[in-house]
Amino acid sequence: MPTEVPIACTLSAGEQPDRMVTMRELGRALVGLQVHDRRARLRFHREHERVDALVAAESQCCAFFQFATTRDGEATELEIRTPEGGEPLLRALVAAIVSGWEGQWRGG
Repeated sequence: MPTEVPIACTLSAGEQPDRMVTMRELGRALVGLQVHDRRARLRFHREHERVDALVAAESQCCAFFQFATTRDGEATELEIRTPEGGEPLLRALVAAIVSGWEGQWRGG
């Protein structure tokens, strides 16, 4: 029988400020966003490596999230899915990234 992954973030209180800075910095490259129920799609301009690094880091502390990335030229789309009950943590993750957004939307 498969083991259910708990819907909880295991990031320590000491690690949280640095992660928030990382997410806000990535948010500066945000050019598109869609959030619906238990799924978010974020589109970034020229941030392939930083998106990959965030996915790797978040996969360690929030194993319940499912991440998928696609690349299209200079754009990277990040899709994040959460199981039922993980919606508040998904919204918090998206809010942390969006908090760094400073530009104009260039797509959706």
